[in-house]
Amino acid sequence: VGHEGDQYFYSMEYMAGGSVDDLLRHKGPLSLETSIPIIFDAARGLEYAEKHGLIHRDIKPDNLMLGVDDVVKICDLGLATFSSQQREVSGSPHYIAPEQALGKDIDHRADLYALGVSWYQLLCGETPFTGRSPEEIARKHVEEAPPSLAERAPETPPEVIALIDQLMAKNPDDRVASARQLQADLAELARRYPI
Repeated sequence: VGHEGDQYFYSMEYMAGGSVDDLLRHKGPLSLETSIPIIFDAARGLEYAEKHGLIHRDIKPDNLMLGVDDVVKICDLGLATFSSQQREVSGSPHYIAPEQALGKDIDHRADLYALGVSWYQLLCGETPFTGRSPEEIARKHVEEAPPSLAERAPETPPEVIALIDQLMAKNPDDRVASARQLQADLAELARRYPI
């Protein structure tokens, strides 16, 4: 960030591949082999955020950017916070963790929930919940089980579905404990399903 005379500017890394959402819109649902590296890279970014006490609060395919060699980086820190206490409910309703939707204190596991929703969408092409309003969609995250990924993307292996289900657990204590643990789980999946 800077200025030259009266001209103010900021510079940022050019992400030539666009967003993961762009990729999804152009290609439709992604294969497991394509999705694992995307989620792994996002988990690496979330691990870094966790180490620094940062909660992104708006993880979604539109905020995952593809750079050189398809490396994924997290962007749009407009809602990010270093505090677990929410002053207001914020985040994209299609990806919002139940505790975030309820205005409760949140931690890094809210971002893991949103990453689970994002992975669900990458594999089947749609988010688990829809509705007529943001409030209705957020309420479904709190109250309803997501539609079965096994039905929406039948080729998805059961262990992948189980991991996504764990990421999207309503209770944060039932989720994958950390982004580092998620990376270990993903590395194991990559060994079973070579990329």
